[in-house]
Amino acid sequence: VTDNDDTSRDFDLDEAPEGMIIDDLGKIYWKPTDDQVGEHIVIVNVSDGGDYELLSFKLNVAEGEEESSSLLSIILLIALALIIVGVIVFFVMRKKKEEDEPEEEEHELTKEETYEAMYGEPAPEEEEGMTTEDLKGYIHEQIEELEGKKEE
Repeated sequence: VTDNDDTSRDFDLDEAPEGMIIDDLGKIYWKPTDDQVGEHIVIVNVSDGGDYELLSFKLNVAEGEEESSSLLSIILLIALALIIVGVIVFFVMRKKKEEDEPEEEEHELTKEETYEAMYGEPAPEEEEGMTTEDLKGYIHEQIEELEGKKEE
């Protein structure tokens, strides 16, 4: 808009679809809704307080794509990417933890270590030639002796 006497100008929408606005500089803003598909007439009135000018034009709003479906696709892709990154981080951290842990040497327990672990005392020394029956008898004697100490 040009004005020879350099006065301020007012912009008004004399006719416009619902939701359309115009600012002090003459910029028009509008986001059509789904029920506003079709042709619309817009009339802009520009005035400097004395003179005015009308500008009219037609807008045709076409049916658009659903934004929600593309937005949903983007959200799903982001979620999938985050899951993949999470799985990769999990396995990398697990591998690093395994590498950092010292390897435990496997050690088979001897009879003496097994006995001590079970009974809390060193295994009795076996006499050479002791039979299983002799060992059973010795163990029963030890149990009776321990039970006798408990009663005292």
